[in-house]
Amino acid sequence: MEQIINYIKNGKGVGLLIILAAAVLSTIAFIFTARYFYNQAQPQIMLIAQDFLPVTIKSGKIINPVNTYKRIDLNLGNPKEVFPIVMDTRQEVSQTPTAKQGLFIMADKIYVALPKQTRIFNLDDGLWDQKKFEDFLNHLTGAVFTVLTLIGTGTFFLMYLFKSWIVSVFGLFTVKIMKKEKLFDFPALMRLSALLVCPMEIIGLGLNTLSGLSISGMQIFILALILEGLFIGREDTNQA
Repeated sequence: MEQIINYIKNGKGVGLLIILAAAVLSTIAFIFTARYFYNQAQPQIMLIAQDFLPVTIKSGKIINPVNTYKRIDLNLGNPKEVFPIVMDTRQEVSQTPTAKQGLFIMADKIYVALPKQTRIFNLDDGLWDQKKFEDFLNHLTGAVFTVLTLIGTGTFFLMYLFKSWIVSVFGLFTVKIMKKEKLFDFPALMRLSALLVCPMEIIGLGLNTLSGLSISGMQIFILALILEGLFIGREDTNQA
């Protein structure tokens, strides 16, 4: 405990290493959770793919199966809102689907329709069976998780840094009121705020992941302000 107090009052920097460590831990927890849900969903994805595979593509067009129409509607939680997966090889030259959303596998292209845009992809030659599709899916999700790791670390870092800064700004008013400016300059308040905000954010994220119990950002902010005030209040000005 004495080492923590000494770090807060006499340490160097503004707690960036603490914030970075918390961001990395939060990102790891987020990625493990996302991968868990993906592993749970993968068998269902492969079961859906089984209805459409195998597919043989030559010269950028599906040659097997031909003259085929298949459709599966995925429920997105709202019975009135479905995400259709459609295979339609009845026409050699496809047209852009008019649906607002869905995955459309045509004879010569793949269309991914989203509410704000439609992406078009050409077909690569080869035989797409379940093994090749599973390998592609694992490669794709691996790339996605890598990108999410980088984005997540940066996002959590900036979020924790901003929250620590806000708590430190309020801490300036607290030390002014308690007349303890000699004990706590702004870097010291940042180190204190980082040690308060980051553990509470990680605990909140863990509780939400494991039990569904949600701790709001406002609750963490208020608790951090209370603990900051208590810590500042307990320090003796004569120690400065």
